[in-house]
Amino acid sequence: MKKRGISQIVSTILIILLVLAAIVIVWQVIENIVERGGRSVKEKTLCFETSLEFVEGSVKCDATVDTINGTVSRGADSAGYIKMKVVAANNATDSINAPASLGTQFFEDVLVVPAPSSGESIVVKVAPVVGENFETVCDPSDTVTVTCS
Repeated sequence: MKKRGISQIVSTILIILLVLAAIVIVWQVIENIVERGGRSVKEKTLCFETSLEFVEGSVKCDATVDTINGTVSRGADSAGYIKMKVVAANNATDSINAPASLGTQFFEDVLVVPAPSSGESIVVKVAPVVGENFETVCDPSDTVTVTCS
């Protein structure tokens, strides 16, 4: 009987193809990890660059309807379009439009939970929300204590 196998050329080509396939798979994994890490660093950098502040004296609390209203200003930055969260007591708004760079934005009817009583002071914070899909909520950039009427 004559034994037949694959030639050395065919086996070498198969090994080369397997190695190339392994390189492509490993590269895809590494590229994905690096891309995600880079995006995270960019978003955290935007958090440091972006400054939102309450306009002095603009934040008002209405205990009769359990809401706050006010105005937020934004300094110059390169973050482009961002959103913001306004937090009153322990309740945060959904992401709402932030002011354009060097602009102001009025916000209204932010619900206060638990409901404040008249004369009660509450803490109100504002935080930038950045990222491609606005999924990164930065630390609050301004805090004000307001007394409800």
